[in-house]
Amino acid sequence: MDADKRNSDRRFQDLTAKTSDDEPQKVKVKKFLRNKATTYTAEMIQGRREWLAELTQTQLKHLAHFSEDPEDFKGKIECPIGVAHVPVGIAGPLRINGEHARGVFFIPMATTEGALITSYTFGSNIITRSGGVNVKILKDALKSDPTFVFKSSAQAQSFVTWIEANFGRIKEIAEKTSGHLSLIKAVPVINGRRVILCFHFQTGDALGMNMAYKATDVVCKMIRDSVDPEEFWLHSNFTTIKKTTAENFVNGYGKSAMADVTVPRKLVERLNTTPEQMERYFLRTVLGSAQGVLFGISAHMANAMTAIAIACGQDAALVANTHCANATCETTKSGDLYFSAYFPSMFAATVGGGTSFGTARECLETLGCYGNGKSRRLAEIIAATAMAGEISLMISIVNGTYIYAQETFGRNRPPK
Repeated sequence: MDADKRNSDRRFQDLTAKTSDDEPQKVKVKKFLRNKATTYTAEMIQGRREWLAELTQTQLKHLAHFSEDPEDFKGKIECPIGVAHVPVGIAGPLRINGEHARGVFFIPMATTEGALITSYTFGSNIITRSGGVNVKILKDALKSDPTFVFKSSAQAQSFVTWIEANFGRIKEIAEKTSGHLSLIKAVPVINGRRVILCFHFQTGDALGMNMAYKATDVVCKMIRDSVDPEEFWLHSNFTTIKKTTAENFVNGYGKSAMADVTVPRKLVERLNTTPEQMERYFLRTVLGSAQGVLFGISAHMANAMTAIAIACGQDAALVANTHCANATCETTKSGDLYFSAYFPSMFAATVGGGTSFGTARECLETLGCYGNGKSRRLAEIIAATAMAGEISLMISIVNGTYIYAQETFGRNRPPK
């Protein structure tokens, strides 16, 4: 066991050490919670749940109902007490003309927001009757962004030269950490004596962040031993995951995609509006977005991203990245209505993580997206669904049916 591993284990043990009797202000935690957080049996889960129910004086009967094998929780969660239940509905039919997703799809979406499925179904029908939405993956690269600090800017510049000369060695070391990982390039960003080194990886059909960070850690330690910086840090917060930055928005992070569809004028008019009215409203939202300093111009991208993520076993916190997108709406020279959307930072996993959970796997399988070689197909489906939601919401606002839809399908009142 190397020194870094020993130090990490020691720090974890310090955090989980038993509370002493002379610290009465702390809650004493049962042994199975403190020392066996990664033990996964039905009995252990039940024990934790009953302990928590007694401690908090609550009923936890719904958390107890789940069909997954407790062993499947391993690597996904610690100290499990059960499963949260979120209703899943389907939106569609949605015709997609992608490179990886082609045909008509019904989209599983997990939500408790009334009218959401109806809205996406409405948008999906408009797209399908218009011939389908065209989708293309433009980029596919996961990034990490360690930072190195040197004594002077001259040393920092020399480091950049060293990286360029030794990239082959760096690539070889990184790719030895996983058979599924490929290092595409290393892009240095220099600022005085500090250099952020942006590694661009491809990680197959898994989300791959742990894979990328493991490779980055191994490479950075080699670099440290070779060039002796004053210090280095594994994260610089430059490209950021689960946060929004201009770097990601401009240069992409994960999968970048483009989607567009042309809705015939006659169909738009049947919806009690016109392409000109739609474009005029869109231009007003552009002004509002600028005044509000919004990252991206869109109606509600996060709804599609989150609902599909929860249904399909994705990391829902990544919506912080994926929802930042640019939508457009304009009248064509022939008088039809053209919609497009650019998604600079999307994530889609079809293996690993939560994708193997029973319900998530079933939802992915309905889309033909479970297993290897399917992540780009899933990304195209997510982009197409988000486009359907944009069209639906914008049309309902312009033709005045938005509140009616909310009152009809979303009339959920809190209990008295």
